[in-house]
Amino acid sequence: MKKLISLPLFVILLSVFFISCKPTKEELDKNIAEYEKNLSVKLKESNGTEYANELYEFYSDYIKYYPEEPIVHEITHKAAMLAMDFGASANAINLFEKYLENEPDEEKQAQTLFYMGFIYENQVYDLVNADVYYRKVIEKFPNSSIAPNVKVLLENLGKEPEEFIKKEEADSSSTNEKPI
Repeated sequence: MKKLISLPLFVILLSVFFISCKPTKEELDKNIAEYEKNLSVKLKESNGTEYANELYEFYSDYIKYYPEEPIVHEITHKAAMLAMDFGASANAINLFEKYLENEPDEEKQAQTLFYMGFIYENQVYDLVNADVYYRKVIEKFPNSSIAPNVKVLLENLGKEPEEFIKKEEADSSSTNEKPI
């Protein structure tokens, strides 16, 4: 009988503990604003990465606990960018996918697909998926401002930087030939 009473009590106490750990929206708003304001300065200091991780946690908490708030879409994008900047590739990809689900602006969709291709190419070293995402930019948004650059990336995907430079120099010299 003693065990039956203690189990429900334990569950209740555990529930109260987790509920009390949920940050308030106001706390998160305040922390996010403060951390965003100071991020560039803190990144120059020795604890910059830790500071960025804390900001990322605030973003994650906001997304988790307040998904219906209008600002959560923007916060999802900021969290994805921060994750990408710090090499948390899987987190960045997941957040960018979530962001795309609710982004009506085609230019922002194109940029997000580009970021995903960039992550696959430069952080994950998965050229197949990089190709997939770069092609999505070209196919879905051929008139976007980023499409011409993505075409160049596709043409040079998997090439060493030296190969790309030689090709660009050759193209440049052939168009700037001087008459004899």
